[in-house]
Order: sequence, then C-alpha cells, then structure tokens
Amino acid sequence: MAEKGMKPDRSFSHAKEVLFCPSAQPGLNQSLILGIVDKRGDESQVTLLSRPVKVSVGTMSAFFGSTTRPTEVFRFAAPCEKGGCRNWSGSHCRVAEQLVQILPAISAGLPECSLRPMCRWFQQEGRSACERCPQVLTDDQGFEAALNGSGPVNSPYHTDRVFGEPPILAEFQRPLPAR
Repeated sequence: MAEKGMKPDRSFSHAKEVLFCPSAQPGLNQSLILGIVDKRGDESQVTLLSRPVKVSVGTMSAFFGSTTRPTEVFRFAAPCEKGGCRNWSGSHCRVAEQLVQILPAISAGLPECSLRPMCRWFQQEGRSACERCPQVLTDDQGFEAALNGSGPVNSPYHTDRVFGEPPILAEFQRPLPAR
C-alpha cells in the first residue's frame, strides 16, 4: 500500500490500474529500462533513470551473441504478471515481501523514481521497498539464492523461505529474424 502523503507523479503514460514489477525480465511485454547497473568493485547498485525508456529490438539485439546479459547492464520494469510469475503468492509479490526482510535500507529518504506510483513493490511494501530497491539486481545469484532459501547462512541475503527460480525467456535464446 502506498504511503500517506505521497502524490503520484504519472510522468510516463500507462493505465493507472497497471502495476509494474521493478525487477522484470527485458523480454516481457511493455518492458522498460528502469535503471543502469553501476558496478563498483564487488558491490553493484542500480542508478534509476529519471524516466523509464521503452525496450526496443535494437536494445535487445545489442546483447545477442554477447556473454553479457541485459540484466547485467540494465534493470527492467514490466507489468506485473501476478499468477504468471513464480514469485506471485496468489495475493502478493514474494520478492517485495522478502527484500524488505533480507536487505538493509540504504537510504533514509526515498530515491527519486518515476515508476513509484505504478510500482508493485511500493504499493505492497511502501517506502521500505524503495529504501532497498537500488540494491536489487535482477538475476543476481546471491539474491536469487536468498529468495530460494539456498543462500549460505552468513550471506547478507540469507532467508529460510523458499521461492521458485525465475523463468528463462526463450526470446533471448533465439536469433533475431533477418531484415
């Protein structure tokens, strides 16, 4: 549920009812680039864009044949698939639920984010999710292991809860059609 006193900033156009997953796979319908993965030594963080950018065929074709996955460079958002996602409990997002439990807050205030009015994590967990959001890297093995309950006990991501693995999208395994 959104925090009281927060005014929605609908800076990009999508239906008001649609909530977006802020850590989606880039091949999903209506995917947006939400931020850029900033790698500094052993730690990485997402720098959010001032306005999400639509994922294009050109964006995705830059990664075909590369050992670098799109999620290593960008963080994507897409409409929440609810029951179509392994992390959906039937009533809420288990990733959002867990990230507020396993990650420390990295900011005392809310990071600027134009997705917030339509963000599944914010609607569900409020500012607690926003204070942790820049740490979440899609397809990060440590975070995925923690979500699946298989991370080492001394891991900063450790949790005892068990969740499914993210689906692998066939779109990234097929070559682009010839022009």
